[in-house]
Amino acid sequence: MSPGVTHRPPSAGGLMGADLTTGAGTSAGKDGISLLTHSHTHTHTHTHTHRHTHTDTLTHTHTHIHTYIHTYIHTYIHTYIHTYIHKNTHTGHPLSHPDN
Repeated sequence: MSPGVTHRPPSAGGLMGADLTTGAGTSAGKDGISLLTHSHTHTHTHTHTHRHTHTDTLTHTHTHIHTYIHTYIHTYIHTYIHTYIHKNTHTGHPLSHPDN
């Protein structure tokens, strides 16, 4: 056993006396417990980062995409309706400009 390595009693989590700091006593050894610690840290960091970027990057991106889609749809519909009305103005169709 290495100096400074401690063993804890078996926990409810089934780590069988693992030391959460060094990973000693785990079935996978230090790598296994490092992955557990890393996973927890990553989750916490991701949550914090997500909250931070939600007001900056994500909102900005969402606004940009929304504006782009809205502009595209509006332009498409406007062009389609205008073309339809203009085309039927010259064919006697009831859908025509008010001044015709």
